Amino acid sequence: MSNVDPTNQRSSLGRVGLIAGVVASLIGASIVRDWSQNSLPTNTSTPASGGQAGLASLDSFAMGLLLGGFKGPLVMAMWMNIEGQKTRRDYDDIDTRINLVRLLQPEFDDVHLFQIGNKAYNLSVQLTSLPAKYAAVLEGLDYAAAVNRERPLNINIIAKTGDIYFQKLGESTEQIYYRARVRDDSLAPSPVVQYTVASTDRQAFQDAALRAGIDPSQYAVQQNLDPARISFLIRKSLAERIGEGVESLSPEVVTRPPRSTNIQDPRFRRFAHDPLLDESGNLLAALITPVPGPGALKGPSPDITLDGSPLQFIKEFSPFPQGVSTYALAYNAFKKADAIRQVRGVRAAEFPPRVLSSRGAVALRFWAQEEFNLARRFEAAAAGIPQPIDAEFPEMELRTSDLPLSAAMNPELVRDALHCYDRILQIIPLAQQEYVAHVARFNQDRALFRPHLGWLTALETMITADRDFLLARNATVMQKDMLLARSRANYVKAREMMYRYGLYWFVNEELAKITFPPGLTRGDAADRMSAELLPEV
Repeated sequence: MSNVDPTNQRSSLGRVGLIAGVVASLIGASIVRDWSQNSLPTNTSTPASGGQAGLASLDSFAMGLLLGGFKGPLVMAMWMNIEGQKTRRDYDDIDTRINLVRLLQPEFDDVHLFQIGNKAYNLSVQLTSLPAKYAAVLEGLDYAAAVNRERPLNINIIAKTGDIYFQKLGESTEQIYYRARVRDDSLAPSPVVQYTVASTDRQAFQDAALRAGIDPSQYAVQQNLDPARISFLIRKSLAERIGEGVESLSPEVVTRPPRSTNIQDPRFRRFAHDPLLDESGNLLAALITPVPGPGALKGPSPDITLDGSPLQFIKEFSPFPQGVSTYALAYNAFKKADAIRQVRGVRAAEFPPRVLSSRGAVALRFWAQEEFNLARRFEAAAAGIPQPIDAEFPEMELRTSDLPLSAAMNPELVRDALHCYDRILQIIPLAQQEYVAHVARFNQDRALFRPHLGWLTALETMITADRDFLLARNATVMQKDMLLARSRANYVKAREMMYRYGLYWFVNEELAKITFPPGLTRGDAADRMSAELLPEV
């Protein structure tokens, strides 16, 4: 007679069956998951997408299966470790921990929004060097891109991406450095020529570069370990302009190969934004080719229909010979997020509908202003007028305001300035269209954005005059007379518009009562005040 308790036997058989069932379920789930992933179209990399290796490269599904009931405690431990490391300024493996949190809590947008901001804002501000700060911001964008690949058309992640391009890279304390880096990094990978000269020859080298048509904003200055030496890093295509112009400084010249952009390499570290352009300055085909699938969205009109391509809303601006502006990338992201808001009727956690609706128009206005500053810089450099690297409007405006038509100017830089003017005249109509569309959706913002539209109209008129003036330099006699007459008329018109814009924007109602003629309010200045009274008022 057997001594085995039949109850224990049934219990053992039940445990074996349960284990076998769990194993079969895991295998079945894995097979279904692999099949579903293989059946989806391959997602194109987004503009700032990085790679991870090891445990952090597992997806959320695999992580959940691997950890089971330990997922919650591990998440809590990770959060505590990340915040502790941030407080101690200990950045060893913090990226891996943040990525593990993303994988362990993939369904919580608040987690993702916090960690994106944690990298782009909190961690970057603790670093000392500008390149390190910039790399931390890009890692925040990498995090957002990773979430967007897993959860396409997430309004929160896309809007946060636009916010980083706009606020952090475009408007922070380090904006001069960041904006120049985004433009330069977006260009096709190119060898870099490093010129090393004596520190005492710094100004002489910069003067020689300026004579060759290279503005200080177009190259990097690098301090050496030897304080008596300084290096200039210039893209090879620009360095070719210098030729023998710096031989008298006896520079050490080294050509560096293009930077690696293989984000799948486990050793890859994020130091630069991904290239967005080909050798001709056009957006890469992979970034503007429609991709049907989870990243596409059919709207009631083409304006709010998403075709699945990463840079759908700026492809009309190709080519980009000076690189892609961070404001252009912000506009692209904000436009996508607002399309999702309108089509799906969802709200972004960090952007009320009124705010998100206006962000595309505001980003375009800032992009036009940046192109304006860049054009002025090129124009001054073409005339041999040195500009501080942080000089912007209106400082540069005064430095070139009295240039005669006969002034000697570098043709390469004149061409660059004209391209910027053309780009502004391309941006402004779209910005005006976006403002009008926003006000149609939210009429309560009409007074708020009226000055924005006034500024854009005045800027468009002034840029048209600037462009005609530069074109007149090399025009035939008949063309020159026509261009100069049109330029003069537009300068007069632009001055009047600027007066009206200034009176509306910078004069409060109390001052208007004692300054303006009787019966005219601040709001009337833009419409009813006679042109003769404007200069006096």
